[in-house]
Amino acid sequence: MIVVMLIAGIGAILAGLVAIIYGIPVQEFSFGNTLIFAGVIGLCTGMIVLCISAVVAELKVIARRLADPRTRVSARRCCHRRPRPIAVLFSPATARWRKIPATRPRR
Repeated sequence: MIVVMLIAGIGAILAGLVAIIYGIPVQEFSFGNTLIFAGVIGLCTGMIVLCISAVVAELKVIARRLADPRTRVSARRCCHRRPRPIAVLFSPATARWRKIPATRPRR
């Protein structure tokens, strides 16, 4: 799928460049302007398709890493303690009767 997107993106970029180059000498007529507009649209579309193919490639890498059981991090290792509800943290009664522990800075 990525290879097809790369080929389509490169093809659109090349077709856009050819249309722009062919439309520049004929710019005085409406046909030249139309070719230049179509070439710019093709060029931009090709760049967008190339960027989307790069995003799809990165998403495949992320999916592979998430599917690999060796790279998974358990919830017990990453969380130090269960978070308190916000109502308990900011209620006046809680602040008066006991100190709220400071959160640890992230490393």
